[in-house]
Amino acid sequence: MPSAHRRPARAKRSSTTPKSATHHDPESDRRRLITRVLTGLAPYVPEGTLKVDPSGMIVVGVDDVPLAIQVEEEPPVIRVLGTVVSEVPYSEDLCAWLNEVNANRLRIGYAYWRDDEIRYAIEQIAAPFLLEHLLDALAAASGMVPALAREAALWFPEPVVVA
Repeated sequence: MPSAHRRPARAKRSSTTPKSATHHDPESDRRRLITRVLTGLAPYVPEGTLKVDPSGMIVVGVDDVPLAIQVEEEPPVIRVLGTVVSEVPYSEDLCAWLNEVNANRLRIGYAYWRDDEIRYAIEQIAAPFLLEHLLDALAAASGMVPALAREAALWFPEPVVVA
């Protein structure tokens, strides 16, 4: 019987990936996303108006409306926030107004109450990050925050501070 020439056996490959390939740093992803947001917004806002606070919140003024952009890493979400009014204590009227606004008036975003402030927020998934969506969210928020502030002043006349 002729002898068959056999190839040497290859070492089996592991089905798991090495730790270095699977290590994922969400904070560096967040920093990269913040950098992309800042770079994308820079041509659209006056120089020096984009600021990043120590928590990583990006503060920008759009049409004289102060807005904040919060970047989350997991899941990748960009949240545009604006203070509508401050010094509003919790009440049943507040709950009724927020329910009415969120259910029947807001097509994008939502209004909520926290720390004696009525706030407005728009959230968007940032995977992939699309600058156009962020610009649309900023434009919507810069129009909605003053409109909600005018309406809130009718519902909560004292001692509301319009932001």
